[in-house]
Amino acid sequence: FPQNLLQITTFVMVILFYIWLEIYVIKYIKNSQRAALIAFSLFFSFLMAIIGLTRQGFSCVFLLYAISNKDVRLKLLFLVISCLFHMSSLLVFIGFYIIFKFPKLSLCLFGIFLLLFLNNSYLINTSIIENGKSLYAFLPQQFFTYLTYYIKPIYSFDMFAHSVMKILLCLYILFSFFILNPNDKLIKHYKIPILICFIMYFMQIIPTRFFMVAFDLLFGFLLFLASRKFLMLA
Repeated sequence: FPQNLLQITTFVMVILFYIWLEIYVIKYIKNSQRAALIAFSLFFSFLMAIIGLTRQGFSCVFLLYAISNKDVRLKLLFLVISCLFHMSSLLVFIGFYIIFKFPKLSLCLFGIFLLLFLNNSYLINTSIIENGKSLYAFLPQQFFTYLTYYIKPIYSFDMFAHSVMKILLCLYILFSFFILNPNDKLIKHYKIPILICFIMYFMQIIPTRFFMVAFDLLFGFLLFLASRKFLMLA
């Protein structure tokens, strides 16, 4: 029974994601490339990324609807639904819009933060955890444990623990977006958020949950966008 339930929830997530593609994306893709869009976006790696992560998966899908919808009421509705599955969606939503509205400033500030993090990541994260214990007197221990769960004393070069193939694919996507197709209308305004997302994911600066939308849910879709201009897709 648990396996059947997992299959059902995964199937529902895939259908919701497919509907998102149909409503918000497919109209911008040539007819000859639409089958490739679906094939890339629903590639097996997408299923593997969300299977077993029911709350995170549904949260990411509804977050996509919230980001894509232009109607304010529907946007808020989808955001609330997303937050009901995982509260981190609110931070992802706010972070995305700050970067989207102020891309150059965000990239500059992120670069400064990244330099500081590379030099002091282990020290900073460990200090936050140790000093945060003083909050025990004011906050429930369970609340503090939940917050510090997302702050881990990690080293800056944990990125080498990732799959080499995935790193190469990410570099390929970024190279295509910034060098080969810098004026692609579909991704022109999203390049900076994607760049920051990929860097933070590999550097393990904050939990990977915050990047599931771009790095897991949309990875096949981004791979398609990176390839569609110069590959014969049918």
